[in-house]
Amino acid sequence: RRFNADEVIDSSDLQGGGDAARTPAAIINRAMAERLFPGENAVGKQIYSMGTAAIPIVGIVDTLAMPNDGTGPGDATMLLPVRNYSNGINYVIRTDPAQRREVLEAGVAALSRLDPDRVAVNSDLLSDLRDRYYREDRAMAGLLVVVCIALLVVTALGIVGLASFWVQQRTKQIGIRRALGATRSQILRYFQLENFLLATMGIVLGMLLAYGLNQLLMSRYELGRLPLVYLPAGAVALWLLGQIAVYWPARRAASVPPAVATRSI
Repeated sequence: RRFNADEVIDSSDLQGGGDAARTPAAIINRAMAERLFPGENAVGKQIYSMGTAAIPIVGIVDTLAMPNDGTGPGDATMLLPVRNYSNGINYVIRTDPAQRREVLEAGVAALSRLDPDRVAVNSDLLSDLRDRYYREDRAMAGLLVVVCIALLVVTALGIVGLASFWVQQRTKQIGIRRALGATRSQILRYFQLENFLLATMGIVLGMLLAYGLNQLLMSRYELGRLPLVYLPAGAVALWLLGQIAVYWPARRAASVPPAVATRSI
């Protein structure tokens, strides 16, 4: 439910009450509800903030973003029925998206005409505030993408180098198999299957380590749970990367002529 009229209090009353001051109710977003009470209904539960008195949760909303561009506690947010008095006042104007700039400038000009001593600050579009708020998150996401791509490239080069070494070490063995009747496609499939089995063992070990590390970070630093869909998605990506990387060394192995088997005999 929403806040009731008798639940709205002034910030001065809340601050004057000290630790014993009580906030009548709170509305939280779903991310915060899942973090505090995983798998449970958070409505009716109690939380603690701004003092020692418990605050009952009266409602949950799906999405609730921070109302400013400052740093916050992440995606866990809440609303409190506290009325704040200050020297300033906030205006939010809703208009046609194509006319946002013009309406914003006209609104600031109208306020200046009404009171020439008025100082308008932070006269920005909500989209600009949102961009500034998530700027560091986007930069971090971009950095992680670059790091992931670099690691994938290094992994692919490692697979190519290792497979090329195998081909070089087994050139005579490959020639003997070709002399005994093995076709090029069979040699190609042999190296691809070998790489697939090695990659599978590494992927399984990596998935177990990733899950264990996520559990450790959740218990020590209250980080979010790793979505389980990431594990099979990452496994499929690494399988495909391994098969693509080993294809050219395997193709070079398949082109080894049977005459190589008669050398150095």
